[in-house]
Amino acid sequence: MRYFSLIILTLIMSCQNTGQQKIDIQGHRGARGNLPENSIPAMLYAIDAGVSTLELDVVMTADSQIVVSHEPWMSSTICLFPDGQPISADEDMSLNIFKMTLKEVQSFDCGSVIHPQFPKQNPIEVSKPLLSDLLDACEQFVKKGNKKPISYNIEIKSHPDGDEVYHPTIDVFSELVIKVIDSSIPKNRYNIQSFDVRTLQYIHKTHPDITLSYLIGDMGGKPLSALVDDLGFVPPIISPYYPLVDQTFMDEAVKLGTSVIPWTVNDKDIMKNLVSIGVDGIITDYPMMGIELFGSYQE
Repeated sequence: MRYFSLIILTLIMSCQNTGQQKIDIQGHRGARGNLPENSIPAMLYAIDAGVSTLELDVVMTADSQIVVSHEPWMSSTICLFPDGQPISADEDMSLNIFKMTLKEVQSFDCGSVIHPQFPKQNPIEVSKPLLSDLLDACEQFVKKGNKKPISYNIEIKSHPDGDEVYHPTIDVFSELVIKVIDSSIPKNRYNIQSFDVRTLQYIHKTHPDITLSYLIGDMGGKPLSALVDDLGFVPPIISPYYPLVDQTFMDEAVKLGTSVIPWTVNDKDIMKNLVSIGVDGIITDYPMMGIELFGSYQE
């Protein structure tokens, strides 16, 4: 009996070492280590690589169009003016997407400049896509490739200081985003995440069937349970900055009954350690790194 137990254990360890252990590998902004962030090419690359989930961010234009972008302005780090001239760090926040029409937003090139943190990134001239266009492109890519349906982790970029400056009020913003997503994706294949507790509280109250993820960048010296108390409900997913995650954090999460998916992990050893203490997923700029360790969702 002990002999057969050893054989079974050996087989399990072998599967783990050859990348067969399944974990939710999420492509951060698609795969920004490889291609321009939050672009359709980056999303398709991540799907083809074998991610189970695409992570992305959304903002809104002056004509109420939901656009995929991390900042609600044209970042000087990754964008160029329509005439190809660089944007200075002093002027990028004034290039407010909430004050531009979709046509104006899409006249900027946000893919030709290689992100300085990702020197191996492949530059492509791209504009910020509509959320609806990105979802349609990804769904068609999956269907044509006979791949498993993927999931989407969509961040609503809101902040109290940004109300009516960089985005509408959270009710208007949230409802527009949900309307776009629901027109393309069933509710069991997406979640909405935010750092803004107001956004999470609003959606929890008005759309209780939507899965929510609470983004945490700073614990403020509080235990996880206190942050959840401040939120007012236990979200299905907690998504913390990865250095915050240790065994104590995981023990609290287990007691709360919530999943933990940290961001943004770009080191194999850190990935392995986080998985060893029980995280449910990894958000990474390099999807292939996680897939090499834990296996492809498409296998």
